[in-house]
Amino acid sequence: MAPVGLQQVQETNRKLSHFLRLAQEQESGPLRIVAADLLRLSSELRKMEQLRAAKSDSGDASLAEAWAEYRKHLENLAFLLPGLQARYAAEKARLERDRAHLQAASGWVQTQEMLRRR
Repeated sequence: MAPVGLQQVQETNRKLSHFLRLAQEQESGPLRIVAADLLRLSSELRKMEQLRAAKSDSGDASLAEAWAEYRKHLENLAFLLPGLQARYAAEKARLERDRAHLQAASGWVQTQEMLRRR
């Protein structure tokens, strides 16, 4: 059975791998990563930060390999996050523009209804 630290790093690596696949799929197409996904990612990274700070160099090759994979995932994440952030910023701007348009249209409708009542 693998030590607890190794299990935690391997589980985090699985989660990061899944998140990275989702992020890569988001380069085009619909945005499916939601705030809850980002919160889970942040929580997972904080756990690993604490585990890394508490870890001692045990010389365990499996653990060293798991940490190397984790580092690779972090590098990939650092590469993908700016693009994902840009996509969400563009989506936010689009939604704000649509909301402003709907508010303007609603105001126009209300004005037309007031004019008809006269």
